[in-house]
Amino acid sequence: MALYLRIVNTLSEQTIQFGVPTGRPSSGCFTVEVVLKYIMRGLKLGQVFVAPHDKNWATDFENDKKELLEILTGFDIQIDHVGSTSLPNTNAKPIIDILIGTKNYAETVDVAKRLVKKGITYGYKYYERQKPEMLCFTKELRDETELTHIYIAPIGTRQWNIRYLNKKYFLEHPDELQEYQNLKQKISAEHSNDRIAYKSAKKDFMDAISKKAYELYNACDDVSEIEKLKTIHTDFIA
Repeated sequence: MALYLRIVNTLSEQTIQFGVPTGRPSSGCFTVEVVLKYIMRGLKLGQVFVAPHDKNWATDFENDKKELLEILTGFDIQIDHVGSTSLPNTNAKPIIDILIGTKNYAETVDVAKRLVKKGITYGYKYYERQKPEMLCFTKELRDETELTHIYIAPIGTRQWNIRYLNKKYFLEHPDELQEYQNLKQKISAEHSNDRIAYKSAKKDFMDAISKKAYELYNACDDVSEIEKLKTIHTDFIA
């Protein structure tokens, strides 16, 4: 019933045009294939698709957050919805990004161990290789369709700051958010089956946004446990 209502609401809010050859948004119109693709939420590992904003993403996050709080009872953590799905009226890959802020390195590891114990999948290949100072998890279906990415890092460290502050900056700078949307639409079409290439193509833009956010909010990174954080993946796996 919930899925039925979600489909009905989406069809009522979007103009549907049958038979658009590319299967991607064109002049505000979407094929049935595209609508169903983003209604269902999630992407295959490595796939890139930027979907029209779905107001249900906020509800999806709240449901995930509720589940995480139940799993992580006893931890003094902060859970935030980040990434493009957290931004109002913004197109995004239909994967919910969740940021869990911890007190320190030790709590980060303990939180991660609790998630593993509860069956949530450890690892998100791209970030494990490129971003060593946090731990990443994926909620996925059996066919490797990724639904949610969960990032865990101590509050105030580099990886936490970037995600938290970038969202705050975009919310306060709609013109730059629109520029980001335009960039994503372009490069997602160019790298639809290569998420690493997609992320590389937007890296310079996002680095510039992070720099502006750090300057605007007078932010600095907590490096008190940086040496431990640099080896957090190998420590956790061990």
